[in-house]
Amino acid sequence: MQTRALWAIILLAMLVQAACAEKVLSINLDVYQNDSVKENSVKIEEGNPNVYVSPGDYLLEVLRADGSVAASQYIGLKFLIYSDPPTPVNYSTINLRIRYSGDMKKIRLFNKDKLIYSADIAVCVVDGVCGPHETHISCPQDCTLDKSDGICTPAKDGVCDPDCGSGVDPDCRTPSTLETCDHNGLCEPHLGENAQNCVDDCGSPDQKCRTVGQAIKNAGGQRCCSGLAPLECSTLGADGKCAATACDVSMCEPCGDGSCSGPENKCNCPADCAPVSSTVASPATTQTTASKCGNGVCEGAAGETAANCPQDCVKAANGSFTNSPYFILFALIIIIIMAYVFYRKLKGSK
Repeated sequence: MQTRALWAIILLAMLVQAACAEKVLSINLDVYQNDSVKENSVKIEEGNPNVYVSPGDYLLEVLRADGSVAASQYIGLKFLIYSDPPTPVNYSTINLRIRYSGDMKKIRLFNKDKLIYSADIAVCVVDGVCGPHETHISCPQDCTLDKSDGICTPAKDGVCDPDCGSGVDPDCRTPSTLETCDHNGLCEPHLGENAQNCVDDCGSPDQKCRTVGQAIKNAGGQRCCSGLAPLECSTLGADGKCAATACDVSMCEPCGDGSCSGPENKCNCPADCAPVSSTVASPATTQTTASKCGNGVCEGAAGETAANCPQDCVKAANGSFTNSPYFILFALIIIIIMAYVFYRKLKGSK
């Protein structure tokens, strides 16, 4: 029981920590005794700031663009490995997480009064390359989830994050589960895909299948990736009607997945978006969905009859709508009036 309680406390602490995660400036530096510094990583990620750092002679400052200090931390470094006996080493590591604000621009590290390290915080330089200071959080344009940025994002989003360990990201397959080619438009050589066994993913630009939002030539032999289909060449007019059009290219979308989304409409993706005209079978006739059976009105123009909508249309022998809500309401009003008259007479007799 104690073990279960301990695990429950640990799990609760992990959940609270995850819920409180925020943007932090993560700094990892190797500081040598000769005051040289090796930068391992300086990046913005999601996490929690350091709760406690042992103070000492080293001072790390984070500056704003105007040179003012946004954050500072004194740090104590021990050039030892805590073995028995302790083993001296020539460097020690700073692993610091500071609550991030958008105006942070530069990092400086001092040993007492001596500046030994300085670097700009390159939050995002959009150049198509996931740089050493960039992450998916700080620069999603360059650091898409399929690129290594040192941060694992284990979400089920259709993209395998190379920073996640085995079995962490549900989108990452292993060689044992590889079916030679999954036709998702993403070449994954680490899983055995190549241009010979997976042309859709690893072939030339003209050979590869097209992913969501990409166009295919209707007469060019190109194809959409697995689970996608080209939208039909039909447009939705201002009058709400569909008109067939001639088009050389079509967009690849998940048309046929049962969800009308994105650029899909009832004209280019009737499988997901076209209204379905349903009917309710009856021994004598059918009732269209345009009627409102049960509203107390027998709507003959909408197809309601005594056979398919008895609550509105079944009549008594005298022709009155005894099953109609209006008849019931009328009866209740009569009863209330009669009760009131009886009460008045009873009160007058006293």
